[in-house]
Amino acid sequence: MYNNSPGYWALLLIAAGEAAGMVLAARVLLHYFQLESYQFRGYFKTILRQWLPAFLPGVLLEIVPVVSFSVAVALFIPLVLITNSFEVTFTLLVVPFVVSPVILGLVLHFKAKETPQEKKFALTARMKRLYVALALVCLATVGLNWWGVLACDDLERVNEAYGALGLILYIRPGLFLPLLVALAAIIAVPFERLFFRKVSYDAER
Repeated sequence: MYNNSPGYWALLLIAAGEAAGMVLAARVLLHYFQLESYQFRGYFKTILRQWLPAFLPGVLLEIVPVVSFSVAVALFIPLVLITNSFEVTFTLLVVPFVVSPVILGLVLHFKAKETPQEKKFALTARMKRLYVALALVCLATVGLNWWGVLACDDLERVNEAYGALGLILYIRPGLFLPLLVALAAIIAVPFERLFFRKVSYDAER
């Protein structure tokens, strides 16, 4: 796929939209992590105890691309006949792929915001850094996932080469959102230590 082709830029937008939806939908998980004082053990215990609200965002983010793809396939030929333009049709069908995960992420974000908790979610400096780490993790995993799908775009060939393992390429990263939050927290640990050292050094001066 050439870097100046419409499909390349459309894929970048779709990946960015999916990653943005994941970050927005992760608010409930980040709140769990904050309630457990950023401790992994308590976080995973909460995930197991609150498994439905923890994994539901990822399941919904998995369903959205499937529904969008089904709608795009169904509307492709009618839209080409109506618009008499492949480029216009392509643009019209890419928009739902980009926008739908973001809208879903916003809905889940505000839904989690309205859910009563023992302590309110606090957007502290540490949480902002964790959000940045999560955004990078989501972009990386979504990008690698789409790259894998495009590299093995022939499903029958993938199944012949890898068997059932080949289907992993078609599983969206959103399903593993609780683990991605934990991975982002692990990545953020060295930066938190540097920040703590800097604060301690400034306090001693």
